[in-house]
Amino acid sequence: ALIVVLAIPFITRAAEPQPQAETLSLEKCLELAYQNSQTLKAVAKNVAIAREDVHQARAAFGPSIDYLVAYTDDSNPYLSPVEEYYSGNLTLSQPIFTFGRLAAALKLAGSKLALAQEDERKAKQLVTYNVINAYYQVWLAEQTLEAAKNSYDNIGRHYQQVKRFYEVGTA
Repeated sequence: ALIVVLAIPFITRAAEPQPQAETLSLEKCLELAYQNSQTLKAVAKNVAIAREDVHQARAAFGPSIDYLVAYTDDSNPYLSPVEEYYSGNLTLSQPIFTFGRLAAALKLAGSKLALAQEDERKAKQLVTYNVINAYYQVWLAEQTLEAAKNSYDNIGRHYQQVKRFYEVGTA
């Protein structure tokens, strides 16, 4: 009786209908692979970083504004009254001649962006190849299984026919 009581949860789970597996098309497999590939996410992040580096290199050609705000408290309650000083500084600068440093930095950032984009393209091609290869390997396995089942059924029918011939004495 104890075994029956302990087995009831397993029996009820086994009686529940199991969900059917979804058959995926090649396009759906590729879409899922593109969405979930950690490699593609990493190279896309690298492209975004390289694109930001190009924006920063372009921005270096323009003017820049710097500011500084300072506060000083020189008060000493024993010697003098409270003295507070505030100061501020605002600087606008524009590079005029940098001996080609800014142009070289922009060219280097552009090259890094092109390399990152090429890495992204390569990674996407590799994911695509792997998904298509796996998809058609599964398809081939299904076709091979179906051919084996048909061959087995054909041999079974042939056996039954030979068995009937044997029983009537013609084989």
